[in-house]
Amino acid sequence: MSLLDTLKADLLNARKLKSAGAVAVLSTFLGDLETNSKKTGKPIEDDEIVALAKNRVSTTKDMAELIAKTDAAAALVPQAEILFYERYIPPQLSDEDIRTQIALLKVTVAAEFSLKKVQSYFKTHFAGRYDGKLVASVFKTIN
Repeated sequence: MSLLDTLKADLLNARKLKSAGAVAVLSTFLGDLETNSKKTGKPIEDDEIVALAKNRVSTTKDMAELIAKTDAAAALVPQAEILFYERYIPPQLSDEDIRTQIALLKVTVAAEFSLKKVQSYFKTHFAGRYDGKLVASVFKTIN
């Protein structure tokens, strides 16, 4: 099941449960994805969902910190919102996983081994699940 299917199912479930907060967060999230899809003319991909979810987590954490300075109880609302977004962020690859994948790729492609090839491989196979800076750093140590 794609992340888009999961998001739509979660929204439907929230509506059935009459959870106004969940419906508000999820419908806005889906609406932003659909708007971007219409602007670009491209279908919604999992990596877009992950990128937007990461962005929302970051901005919502910042907002929660600001609110917490004046009202600790009110800061719980954005923290709950973060839990919705984190559902659409898959677990990140560990440093060891990244090292292993790059080492395997080096053996597999041998002569064509380059940072561009490694980045393309990770984007294709692990979209939204890795840190690009870490991949580049590990590539430099292995190469």
